[in-house]
Amino acid sequence: MKLKIFLLLLLMAGASIAHAYTETSELVNTFKLSDNLWRSKLMIWPERRFDYKKEKTFNGTDFFKLEYNRACTFDKDWIKDEGYITNGSYQIKDNTLVLKGNKKGFLFGFGSANNQNNRPGIGFGNGWGKAVKNNYVLVMEIEQNVTKTDWVFGNCYQPSKGIGGRYKKFSISGKKNQTIEVELGWARIPAQHSADGISFNCTTPNANVKIKSMVIRPYTACSYWRKKVYLAEKPIFAKASYQVFENYDLYVNGKKIDVGTDNYPTGISKNLDLTPYLKKGENIIAMRNDFAGWGRWPIVPKWLFEAVAFDRQGKITRIIADNTWKVALKAGADFKNLNYDDSNWKTPKLTSNLPYFFKSYTLNRGEKIFTGTNPCFMGLLQPKPNTKKYPIFDYNHSVNYTLKLPIGLAVSQIPALEILSYPSGKKIGRVKAPAAKISANWKVYNFNLSKLA
Repeated sequence: MKLKIFLLLLLMAGASIAHAYTETSELVNTFKLSDNLWRSKLMIWPERRFDYKKEKTFNGTDFFKLEYNRACTFDKDWIKDEGYITNGSYQIKDNTLVLKGNKKGFLFGFGSANNQNNRPGIGFGNGWGKAVKNNYVLVMEIEQNVTKTDWVFGNCYQPSKGIGGRYKKFSISGKKNQTIEVELGWARIPAQHSADGISFNCTTPNANVKIKSMVIRPYTACSYWRKKVYLAEKPIFAKASYQVFENYDLYVNGKKIDVGTDNYPTGISKNLDLTPYLKKGENIIAMRNDFAGWGRWPIVPKWLFEAVAFDRQGKITRIIADNTWKVALKAGADFKNLNYDDSNWKTPKLTSNLPYFFKSYTLNRGEKIFTGTNPCFMGLLQPKPNTKKYPIFDYNHSVNYTLKLPIGLAVSQIPALEILSYPSGKKIGRVKAPAAKISANWKVYNFNLSKLA
């Protein structure tokens, strides 16, 4: 036989704090398996359409700097020293790579080429580290003699064995000198497969092209979130639960208190103690989130965050999604500070449609369960069994249960431990709390039952 123990607070709040509570669950951590206890809504970037490319942040070193220890500007003959050309011809003139195509266009590259093993290979993408989760781009300053050229970018794997790689087609329009950016793909692919060479094939017949510089590097996009929170007193208890990502930084009052692991897949949510970081008066909670990567372009920035704080008098402050949050796709380094000007930031859209890992489901037998993770705080109190994760005890086993109340909380009755049979829920008995012990800002009640009869 097993018994299930719930701690119920059998008291009414004093007149001075009665407005803070509407039901027992506001005070006590009691809930069912089917309960989704998120009070907060999901915050979403408010615009349905936005150009993430304009908001990109480069987060990896340029390939040429990694491989050759210098930027690719044509004050030297890169083709002769580091690369090759198969179709067409070239010359270096006025710090510019001048390419002349034939009827098949021209093709040049760096490292090895398919079916050729007489040239040292490169480690394309190998130095991008954590940025391999992101897409990468070609940035090139170029001028051409035709209104449009067609290109194929390629990276080859194990060329000595004739194994091909990935190819990306793109076009460049306009004759005048311009700087273009071309999406080349997911950085993980060449890094994972050890790309030994890269090539640039202009397939437009008889095209003449001038290139002044080339950069190849990964990029990401970030969202920035801020909320100001006023607390009448310094809290004695403050906890936050929030959705986590691979790469993020969480700040409270300018101090970085949590970061992502850069691991994929990441976890679902995280719980964190905010008590050491919150203060009396105005506080700022801020977060930077890398919302791109792992081939999931485009994606809209979203975040689920919820926190609660209370002081020694038992006054609750809940920090949930509302119209006082601010969000932006660009921010200065001091965005984490209280006095940062966020007047031009947007207000996120709120939705009750939480991510799939925070939803309730109905089993085939009709039982409703919540399969996600709930916030670590369910109310003002955090009663818990001292030696168990959940309040379920075997018959004839001892029960040790602790309840903490804010020392200044005005109450008219003392708490009690109520014992219910599992799974029927039938009430078996009730045990009044022993005298409270004072510990800093808390009244501590220790329930100790030698066994359940």
